[in-house]
Amino acid sequence: DADLEGVFDWSDAADDQMEAAAAAWQTGDAIHSLIFAALALCLVAPPTEVVSAGLTVQNLFRRWLPSEQLQFVRHHLHRTALTALLHSLLPTVYYVYMAVACPHLQLLPNPLKAAAVWRCLAIVAIAAPAAAACLYWRWTRAGFRHHPIAAKLARAARNSNWAEVASAIDVEFRRYDKFVTGQMGRQLIVTDGWLLQTSAYTVQVAPQASLMLRVLSADEHRVSPDSGPLGAQILRIAVIPLDSDRFGQFEVRVNSAVYSDLREKLTAPVTAAQSVMIRQSLSDQFVEAFAECVAENGRLRGAPGQQQQQPQQCLGCLNQPADCRIAPGCDSAGNCGGCRCQPMWCRGCLGRWFASRQAQAGRETEAWMSGKAPCPTCRAEFCVLDVFQL
Repeated sequence: DADLEGVFDWSDAADDQMEAAAAAWQTGDAIHSLIFAALALCLVAPPTEVVSAGLTVQNLFRRWLPSEQLQFVRHHLHRTALTALLHSLLPTVYYVYMAVACPHLQLLPNPLKAAAVWRCLAIVAIAAPAAAACLYWRWTRAGFRHHPIAAKLARAARNSNWAEVASAIDVEFRRYDKFVTGQMGRQLIVTDGWLLQTSAYTVQVAPQASLMLRVLSADEHRVSPDSGPLGAQILRIAVIPLDSDRFGQFEVRVNSAVYSDLREKLTAPVTAAQSVMIRQSLSDQFVEAFAECVAENGRLRGAPGQQQQQPQQCLGCLNQPADCRIAPGCDSAGNCGGCRCQPMWCRGCLGRWFASRQAQAGRETEAWMSGKAPCPTCRAEFCVLDVFQL
């Protein structure tokens, strides 16, 4: 009987210890794990605030990375290899952090005494950096010939020398007229001959001559740090190869506010599903409303007997005729209508100029149409009612 009582007492003590350990995990350990998970997420997928603060691999290690502007491909070869190596250290850092923050878990110095889940984590904490180090060594040896990005470049160039393709991309990336959208490390780049998408561990490469794009969906986001109170519409676009031997299909995500700029830079065809309604950018919406107001103002006629001159090309876009003129048309007390310039601008360019002045003045978008702006030629102030068609 005494022996049985000892066994029961031991089992009760063990149960008490297990309950105490469970209670400790539910309080302190869980909080520490959530804190580390939040910090790790900011490192793996940094939000806009973290990128703005410069806490990214590209900023922290910029002294050891080649210049992206001068050597775009080599920069991302180094960056992706270094990113994979650094991210592989997260299990190790988490294990050490929990060992210091929660000593009751007994993770150090002898992990074999810890619980089974922590022993498994200890194995991962050792194996992950070791595997990443081997991968880093393989990627960086022989001039990055075995790097996945180099393999994609060779495939896009039909198995020719990938370094020549990299050099051609570097030259196009240095040009000022390239299209770039997205935050650092996760960007969509369109040059004259290539469409590139960077991510944490790789770079998607597609020649414009061998692809087509299809807009799959348009997602509305009411809260967006880049679009203010109006929110944002994010387009999901599939990049489809015309020649599957050169690259595989992938998807990109683009804000509809820059969709028109993307279309201008693309030479590849772009289609959209019938159910997708692409929202215009704020600037395009204002220009359309500005043109409607100018049309309501009517046409500006010259003096009797004055010969009508042929309109010149717009100084802004050089594609449209200068079809509007600024003249007194509102009831303002001497603040508008002082412009006497000849017609030099089309309604679209004058509308964009007017919108840019309102944005610089800090006015709310709802009040843009009631604002004023200086003439782009003589700086005389005018409002929407002072703009007439010719």
